[in-house]
Amino acid sequence: KEENFVKNYTYYFSIVIMLILFDALFQSIFGFNSILFIYEDNSRLSGIFGEEKILGSFILFSIPILFLFLNYISKNYREYISNIFLLIISFIIIYLALLTGERVSFFKTLILIIFYFYIFFHGTKIKIFSISFLILFIYFQYNNNNFIKERFDISFDTTYGLIDKDSSFRFFSPTHHTYMESAIKIFNKNIFFGTGLKSYKIVCSEPEYKISYKRFLQISDQNTLIVDLEKTDKKSLSKNKNCSTHPHNIVLQLISETGLISSVIILFYYIV
Repeated sequence: KEENFVKNYTYYFSIVIMLILFDALFQSIFGFNSILFIYEDNSRLSGIFGEEKILGSFILFSIPILFLFLNYISKNYREYISNIFLLIISFIIIYLALLTGERVSFFKTLILIIFYFYIFFHGTKIKIFSISFLILFIYFQYNNNNFIKERFDISFDTTYGLIDKDSSFRFFSPTHHTYMESAIKIFNKNIFFGTGLKSYKIVCSEPEYKISYKRFLQISDQNTLIVDLEKTDKKSLSKNKNCSTHPHNIVLQLISETGLISSVIILFYYIV
C-alpha cells in the first residue's frame, strides 16, 4: 500500500509538473500561455508564475519527482524508447531553465540531469553521447539566443565575486549590490517588524529605499559614463535600479520583510 501511495503521488504530481512545463514551452514559442501571461523576447520566462520569476527554481525542485516518474514508466517500455523519452524531457527542462534566466538554478539543474543520466542510462557510450549532446545544445542556445548570452555574460564578465577589480566591496554583481543596499535601507527603517512578506517588490520603488542608476554605475566602476550622462541626461541617472520581485538573497529578504524579531526566531529554530 505504501509503495502504491508513493507511485500514485509521483504520477499525479508529475502530470501537474509536465503541464506546467509544456505551458511554459508553449509560452516561449507563441509569446503567451494558457492563462494569457505574455512573454516577450529578451525577457525572463516565467510561465504560469507571471511576475514571480521562480520558474527556474520550480524546475529544479521538480526534477527528482519527474525522474522518479520516468523510472516507473520505463519498466513498461523498451529501453531505447525510455531513453528517447528521457532525453526529450531533459532537453525541454534545460531549454526552459536557460530561458528563465535563473543562473544558479540552471547550473544546479544541469548537474542534476547529468547525475540522472549516469543513473538511468546503461552503457558508457549512451552516457557520453547524451552528456555531449546536451552540452552542444546549451552551447548552441548560448550563441544563438541574445537573452541567454547576455544573462550568462553577466556572470562571466561583470561578476567578480565579493571583490571587484578595484578591491572595493561588491555583493556578487552590481545589480545584486543594489538589491542589498535597498534591502538594508528597508531593514534600517523597519528594524523590528519589517515591511511584510513579499513586500520588497512593492516598497523598493519608494524614494527612501531607492538606489539610483547613477549609484549602479558607480558600483559597476563606470564613472566615465556617469560624467557623460550628467552632461546630457540627469533624469536617466536618477532612475530606480533596485526593484525586483525579491532581493535575491534569503537573509536580506528575511530581515527586510519580516524584521529582526522574526528573523531571530527563525534563525534560532534552524540553529537548535
